[in-house]
Amino acid sequence: MKKDFIYGADVSSLLTVEELGGTFSNTKGEKEDLFKILKSNGFNLARIRLFVNPATNKGVSYGGGHNNLETALRLAKRAVTAGFKLLLNIHYSDFWATANNQVLPKEWTKLDFADLEYKVYEYTKEVVNAFTSENLCLDYIQVGNEVNRGILWPFAKVFKGKKPSANGYDCLAILLNAGIKAIREASPTTKIMIHISDGGNPEACAEFLHEMEPRLFKFDALGLSYYPYFHGELSELEASLLFIATYYPYERFIVETSYPYDDGDEVTIVTKKKYPPKSGLPGYTALGQQRYLESLFEIAIAGNIKGICYFEPGWINVEGLTWATVEGLKYLKQKNLPIGNVWFNQALFSKTGLALQALAVKKNLEKKTKKEAKAK
Repeated sequence: MKKDFIYGADVSSLLTVEELGGTFSNTKGEKEDLFKILKSNGFNLARIRLFVNPATNKGVSYGGGHNNLETALRLAKRAVTAGFKLLLNIHYSDFWATANNQVLPKEWTKLDFADLEYKVYEYTKEVVNAFTSENLCLDYIQVGNEVNRGILWPFAKVFKGKKPSANGYDCLAILLNAGIKAIREASPTTKIMIHISDGGNPEACAEFLHEMEPRLFKFDALGLSYYPYFHGELSELEASLLFIATYYPYERFIVETSYPYDDGDEVTIVTKKKYPPKSGLPGYTALGQQRYLESLFEIAIAGNIKGICYFEPGWINVEGLTWATVEGLKYLKQKNLPIGNVWFNQALFSKTGLALQALAVKKNLEKKTKKEAKAK
């Protein structure tokens, strides 16, 4: 493993977890700050999501960590103090922007396309300047989250059903380029990442990059989401990463991943009943979680990947934590999804916040590498 390998943790819900009484303990059972525990286990980058305004006009939070600019800055200060690099994940939405949801911010709904392009530029620049004014160096910025099906729907929606929309790629490029331009002007040393949702689908990655790479201003990195219960076999992830390495000169990240340490319940997104482990993957146990991460690191090292980011290792089972409130579901126009703590069985800590064995995968690999080097 290279010395500059990046191991990131998305820590976006941390403040809410702590406000609700959640705490974290190391493998000895001693309570410690989450950043300290992560650092001692080889993590070196904090990924922080940013929503535009994740609350109603009456101030009711949409949930999911309430990741407005104030929250993002507070998390970034703690991360930098703990010695972490920063990856800012700009969603360009008031709430979760994903492959299936790219909802316009409330205050942007009356803009036409030309005004929206300028708003993306203006907003991005304001955000970067806010970090700069606090002496916070942003090492990476994602221009959008899981953007391969578009952002700011309906203006830059790439697909209508399964068919490409008429000007989807052109509109998407215009809006992403507005964000890229703002970042280059406000923070020239920050590396810019484009985030693709379908990490286990090499054909989808190829199609997106074929269409978008020539249209985009200069960027630095490509990040893939890869959740094995959603996105296919590990071999398919390897194929996506190999394709990118063969044809494109960008840093490659597995920028979102996680794996369950137990079977979950009726609220959690992943349960053994709804998403049984795919062939070749371990069961949903603490050991299975460890084995999954070990396999992912093997792929990353063999493929010369720049880094891995684990999604929300500190999203533990505290009472009151929810991925979305009732108001958040209304904003996303989702009626049939449950409210609650949907992610706790994929944390790298137990329900009560005790460090699990998977947390030490990178540290153990580094020890093994040093031991083998000395033996030679």
